[in-house]
Amino acid sequence: MKRLSKAVVIALVVVVLAACASVDDVVTREIMVEGGGEMETAVPPTTLPNTPTPTATPAPSRTPMPTDVPLPTLFATVTWTPEPSSTPWPTFTPIPTIDFNQQFTWTGIITVINQFTGLQVTWSPTRNEFAYIIHPKEGFTRIFFADTINFQPVDITPTELSPYINILWHPTGDYFFLSAEPIDIETYVWGSPYTWKIERVGPHMEYLGRGSYYWGWLNDELRVSERRIGTGIFSIGIFNVETDEGVASTHFDGRAKDVSPNYVVLNEEFGFSYNTSVAILAQEKISPQYFQAEFGTYVKFLSGKIDSERENRPFSRFADILPSTDQILATTWEEGIFAPLDLISGTVSANLQLWDVETDTLTMVAPGGIYGRYSSNGRYLVYLTPETDSPQLHLLDQTTGEILFTQSAFAEADRYSAEVKAYTTFSPNGRFLTFFNPDHELIIYNLENGEFLAPVTAVPTTPLWSPDGSRFVYQNPAAGLSIFDTHSATAYPLTISGSERLLDPQWSFDGTYLSVAVLQENWWEQETAVLQIP
Repeated sequence: MKRLSKAVVIALVVVVLAACASVDDVVTREIMVEGGGEMETAVPPTTLPNTPTPTATPAPSRTPMPTDVPLPTLFATVTWTPEPSSTPWPTFTPIPTIDFNQQFTWTGIITVINQFTGLQVTWSPTRNEFAYIIHPKEGFTRIFFADTINFQPVDITPTELSPYINILWHPTGDYFFLSAEPIDIETYVWGSPYTWKIERVGPHMEYLGRGSYYWGWLNDELRVSERRIGTGIFSIGIFNVETDEGVASTHFDGRAKDVSPNYVVLNEEFGFSYNTSVAILAQEKISPQYFQAEFGTYVKFLSGKIDSERENRPFSRFADILPSTDQILATTWEEGIFAPLDLISGTVSANLQLWDVETDTLTMVAPGGIYGRYSSNGRYLVYLTPETDSPQLHLLDQTTGEILFTQSAFAEADRYSAEVKAYTTFSPNGRFLTFFNPDHELIIYNLENGEFLAPVTAVPTTPLWSPDGSRFVYQNPAAGLSIFDTHSATAYPLTISGSERLLDPQWSFDGTYLSVAVLQENWWEQETAVLQIP
């Protein structure tokens, strides 16, 4: 057989892309309804295209659910079948408590509630309980649930699963979704995950069928899914869990980044189009059909790109969302991929601008800005501008327009994504700002009295704040994972020895507990410890 010429191959690729473009406008069961491998059309409700975009409103607050409601200890026996079912699962023998190596010693003020084999702990957003995954040395992956009474695990594994597993709690904490690939490929279709809905009350599980990996929530009703479908291309969609309907989807040359009240915020990466642009995925058709087949009509670009034309709009990179609005903060610049992309050096002229999605207008926020983050109430903006030696960090009070201070800061740049990483944080209670200076010291600034606390030596990573904003976990280069308490302005390590074996700290929803992964002596197996910190 003769080889196809290069011209013929290119022509075939063009034909395939054109064919793909004709179906991008359809929301499919495979993407949005978590359905099977066949493309089963699920057209959005007919009222969507003519419905104006709703006015942005803050997400409704929720009163946390009580944390002292015990789970039943007895469950009826069930044989799992790939049919919808709400039958409770059986009780399994809990994993025995594991004794850590004697060389590993917790500090005296830490109480170890439980220790167990575990990986990928996912805490409930409203209760002190979690689901977690283990990968035994022999056998298939198992899923467990542990409640707040004593964190004794209960096996809820529905069938033999591969290690590729995704867990997403509903914002109310009443149930979570499990997305995984079964090992038995004779019974199941290989190539996309299967999904289950697991309710904590009862408890019981329901088999949902094939679908996508879960990413997060737009609100209590709309779930966001994301699944890689090619090199650098992801299937991203919005799904209504109340009506069991697909709302919107796109094949996107990039990833989901965040959510505003009405949109999923995306960022196009450098792909075959050699572009980078902030975009949004809407709940209705808002754009004409794009020339490039992966985008579709539910997507709108900050760049204004239509039919591969950029209309003289800038390249952009997502920075943040102005809280409780559909206005997106973005770093913008005119140069493309062939220009130097180290924004910190100042070789590319960039600005921080605010994109109003509704009016499709850009407002200058910080000329020369290359990075920006808002406080949780939107009052403060911390941003960076390039400088010869180190970038300059500025703290802006947006209510007065006053720059509260300017200092040299540490930041890193990714040449290929145009992303600047500065590891700044605002505490959840809005009282503190943290950032790193050029000497890698963690600087803590009190926003209420305008004073700096004594700097802390830390590895440049993003500190993990407790939900109430009273303390945070950080990485001390000498002592490992440590906690800084803002009330006493003191820091202390989690362990006396073995600190290099701790990783992946996660707070429970109210900050009562902290879970940490503990690497074993072979350095590839790990366990999990649930800690109580006064």
